[in-house]
Amino acid sequence: VYRLHVRDRLVAFQTEAGGERTFFRNGGDNIHVGVEATVAWSPVSDADMELSLAHGRYTFRNSDLDGNHLPGVPETQIHFSAAVSPGKFLLRYSMHFVDSYYVDDVNSAKTDAYLLADLNLSHRGIQAGTAMVRPFLQLNNIYEEKYASSDTINSSRRRYYDPGSGRTVQAG
Repeated sequence: VYRLHVRDRLVAFQTEAGGERTFFRNGGDNIHVGVEATVAWSPVSDADMELSLAHGRYTFRNSDLDGNHLPGVPETQIHFSAAVSPGKFLLRYSMHFVDSYYVDDVNSAKTDAYLLADLNLSHRGIQAGTAMVRPFLQLNNIYEEKYASSDTINSSRRRYYDPGSGRTVQAG
């Protein structure tokens, strides 16, 4: 559980004349109030589960933005993962939920909430002389969720969102 009072926060912004350049100004004070918790459980010797929650409220105070939400910060994030490791293999499924959040100081534009899911299969290691080889197969964004992977806060042209990757497969 936490409560932070942040003074003289710098706020990023862009102007039409400045193009894609980012400038900073004093955005006043912020109040951050929240809670974070993690629960880990191993129901059997070769299986693990973990659930993490972060929830908070982040608002401006003592400025012309008084009461507005801090842009770029979701109020709720939840992460879940489950793993089994039979023999020399490890199989992990994970999900990450990100709540919607504002992308400008005046709170006029918001991202959509999203849920990403990933699957990973790996080998604990194969000895190859003095080297250890650890092959893996990773499937990211299994359900092809559309989401913003990063944002340009206070974009002058309302180009706030950078799209995240669709389903991807990696091996190595």
